[in-house]
Amino acid sequence: MVKRIVVAGYYGFDNAGDELILMSLLNNLKDMGKDLEITVLSANPEKSKSRYKVNSVNRWNPVALVKAVKMSDLLVFGGGGILQDITSSLSIMYYYGLIFLAGIFGRKVVMLGQGVGPIRRKFNKGMAKYILAKVNAVTVRDAESARVLKECGPDGLKTVVTADLVYGLAPKIRNNGSGKKHSSFTVGVVLKESGAAGLEKYIGGVCSKLQSEYGAGIIIIPFHLQSDRQVSGRIAGSIAAGEVVLWEEPSDIMAVYERIDVVIGMRLHSLILACLFGKPFIAIQPGGGTSHYDPKIYNFMKSIGLKPEDNTLNSIDMDYAGAAKRIHALFKDSDGFNGSIASSVEKHINSAASNMFYIKDLIGAK
Repeated sequence: MVKRIVVAGYYGFDNAGDELILMSLLNNLKDMGKDLEITVLSANPEKSKSRYKVNSVNRWNPVALVKAVKMSDLLVFGGGGILQDITSSLSIMYYYGLIFLAGIFGRKVVMLGQGVGPIRRKFNKGMAKYILAKVNAVTVRDAESARVLKECGPDGLKTVVTADLVYGLAPKIRNNGSGKKHSSFTVGVVLKESGAAGLEKYIGGVCSKLQSEYGAGIIIIPFHLQSDRQVSGRIAGSIAAGEVVLWEEPSDIMAVYERIDVVIGMRLHSLILACLFGKPFIAIQPGGGTSHYDPKIYNFMKSIGLKPEDNTLNSIDMDYAGAAKRIHALFKDSDGFNGSIASSVEKHINSAASNMFYIKDLIGAK
């Protein structure tokens, strides 16, 4: 008997992190068997349909959305930081609405690999207790997300700490021969608009030092094509030779990771992908003090046994030469860096695989 699954998340917005999450989730769903009919809610349903070979409907079309949820057996929220109101309340209310809709039709709901919080507004916290009571199971990608859910969620909510769904791409990456070593030194740079004073000057200066002192190649990857493209272009224009990769498919980014040796990243999934490809990495802190850390990056670092303060470039010091030296040292001792996090990464890979057990349980798959 065919089981219908609707997958919801921040899909179709040309955000590489969320598209990699979706790719991983769909790969695992398809491995479960041919008796699943999958529909993705997307901001660009035609692209999602073509890219992943699944059904897709416009996430903003209320008629199509209601029909998809009503006809489903299970609503799956596939990872990402959707339960937060730091950007606005509109996003979290959209996902609350989907859960409420599933409840109206008596459909099961599972949330996988979630990064939860911050949820700051009192109304949104109150809604969490009411809405999340309709969810059958939640897995989160870090301990901090579990803490937020314990604080904001309903009593008795089944919450398990697993890992981000992107770790589920490990078998695919390893089967393609990741981690190949070569003599060249190429740095992948993943930036986002931050508004922090001096950040672009700092990154441009570090990249220029890497080129002049160590002969490094620089590849800049705008993970979110819409919001990261301009800052990526400005950095590329400020250095001697910088390549900007405007990806079209998530697999394009994976191909770029085969070419680079070290990653400098401001986006969480640029660093998780580096772990899976065996590329040492360093994060970017756009200002001074721990309050400036992106909570996702901070929690990620701790989860793999790294001290955030020791594995971050701090733009406030403007030490181009020192930063370039640290990055080159990562390249020279990549085996040591990868060895220091290997057991933690492997644990996350195994935990990510366990996310699928909850889907199997809820749809009765073998």
